[in-house]
Amino acid sequence: MTKLKPIYLMKATAFDQERSPNFSGWLMEPKLDGVAAQIVVNGLDDIKIFSTNKIKETGTFNEYTYKVQHIVMAMRKQLADVPAVYHNQIYQGELVVAPTKDSTREEDSRYVSGTLNAKDAFQRQQAGRPLHFVCYNIPTMHDQPYAVIVARIGALFPLERKNGDTWVLSIPFDICRDNAQLFANVDKVIANDGEGVVVYHPRAQYKFSERDNPRHKDVIKIKKANEREMLVTEIVEGVGKRAGTVGALICSDGLGRDSVRIGSFEGFTDADLLEIWNMRDKVPFIVDMKYHDITKNSYRNNRLVRVRTDKSIEDWNKGSI
Repeated sequence: MTKLKPIYLMKATAFDQERSPNFSGWLMEPKLDGVAAQIVVNGLDDIKIFSTNKIKETGTFNEYTYKVQHIVMAMRKQLADVPAVYHNQIYQGELVVAPTKDSTREEDSRYVSGTLNAKDAFQRQQAGRPLHFVCYNIPTMHDQPYAVIVARIGALFPLERKNGDTWVLSIPFDICRDNAQLFANVDKVIANDGEGVVVYHPRAQYKFSERDNPRHKDVIKIKKANEREMLVTEIVEGVGKRAGTVGALICSDGLGRDSVRIGSFEGFTDADLLEIWNMRDKVPFIVDMKYHDITKNSYRNNRLVRVRTDKSIEDWNKGSI
């Protein structure tokens, strides 16, 4: 049996209002706001967790295995009693954290990316909030349509936590009746501080690439219209109390606005801002930005949401929401 290695994973295409298909019969799932990851299983004693993008300097996928050891143990336990075919697969999903009563989606997503970047990631989770892996695809079963894959994922993993050892879950999904119902669902998700939804054509099969994360035209993400991925091209030092830390990010949106300034960092701690300032040698990189509306040359009332260390520049979907 061929030993599996981490791969570039398929991505959803941003929704285009002017080319909206008839979504009747499509499968929809909530869009998770964590860090995309893949669990590569080569037998129950060889389970490893990787990022979905290669590190530019090394040409390898970042490994998270030792940072989320509890997920590896949970995966081994949950696959132990299923057919052996599932012991040699790649499982695609999102590393997330369970929200608290007081946390926001943005705070939770920053916690996930911050934890995965921390040297004491495992210890940090033991002391507070451990990460979960939510599975929503199995790339190595690419000969099957997505409707079949979803059913298999549901049979493999529980939909919600049942006990303290349940760290690998399946994505909840529904079937679109029509476009009106889909967009009503999108509004409901967003009203509950969700990011949006992803819809799949039920007969869509996996798409592969050896160079980057391919985007599938029959897998579509529908998000808030006032969020955008930006490319940071410069980090500007702050003044006064902000001296020695980040004062602003100069960004491009990929649509011709190449000097967008992000100077609002609501929700970020002093330590977070210092960490961003120390990323000067990593420019350019991707961030998520919120804004109120768009002007001719920039964005009004824009602010930083989070740094996307899980995204490569090559994977940047220019102009996408």
